[in-house]
Amino acid sequence: MAIFSSNRADHVFADQFEALDDGYFIYRYNRSGAPIKVSSSERTAFVDGFIKARRRASWGLVVGTIATVALVTAVFGRMDDAGMSRGTYIGAGISVLGFFLFWRWAWKAPVRALADRQCEGPALGKSEAKLAALKRMTWGQLVWSGLVTVIGGAWVSSKFDILSGWNRLWLIGIILFVGLLCWRIWQKWQAERAAQ
Repeated sequence: MAIFSSNRADHVFADQFEALDDGYFIYRYNRSGAPIKVSSSERTAFVDGFIKARRRASWGLVVGTIATVALVTAVFGRMDDAGMSRGTYIGAGISVLGFFLFWRWAWKAPVRALADRQCEGPALGKSEAKLAALKRMTWGQLVWSGLVTVIGGAWVSSKFDILSGWNRLWLIGIILFVGLLCWRIWQKWQAERAAQ
C-alpha cells in the first residue's frame, strides 16, 4: 500500500500509453514525445515498474526524513538549538531532492528501455502538445485552483498585512497566480471553441 495518495500519478504515467485497435499501445514520453509502439505486456511491465519505484521513493522519503531528524537530534541534542533547525531543513531538503531524482529516473524508464526502437512518427509540435494538455485539463481543476487561491489569499491576508514591507510579496504572488489562472481559462475556452 502506498504511503501517499498517488493514484493520480500512476494514472498520469499510464496515460502516456495510448491503446491501439490491434492490442498494442503507442508510448509518448509526457504524452508529447515521438510515438513508439509497445505490446500490452511491455506497457504492463512499465506501469508496474513505475508503481513499485514510486512506492520505494515514497518510503525512502519517509525513512530519509526520520533518519535526518534522528541524526540531527543526536548531534545537537536540543530542539531549540538553531543548528538543529538548520540541519533538519538541510537533511529534509536532501531527502526531498533524492525523492524527486528517483521519481524522475522511474518516470523515464520507458525512454531508456525504448531508446533504440524505431519511432512510428514525429513528436507532437509545441502547439499540438499545448492543445492536447488544455483538452485534458478539466473545468473543475480550474475552478478548484481559483477557490484554493481565494481561500489561501484570504487566510494569508488575515495573518499578515499584505500591503506593507516584504509581505507585499504575498500579494504579488496571489495576483500573478490569479493572472495565470485567468490566462489558462481563456486558453481552454479558446481551445474548446476551435475544436467545435
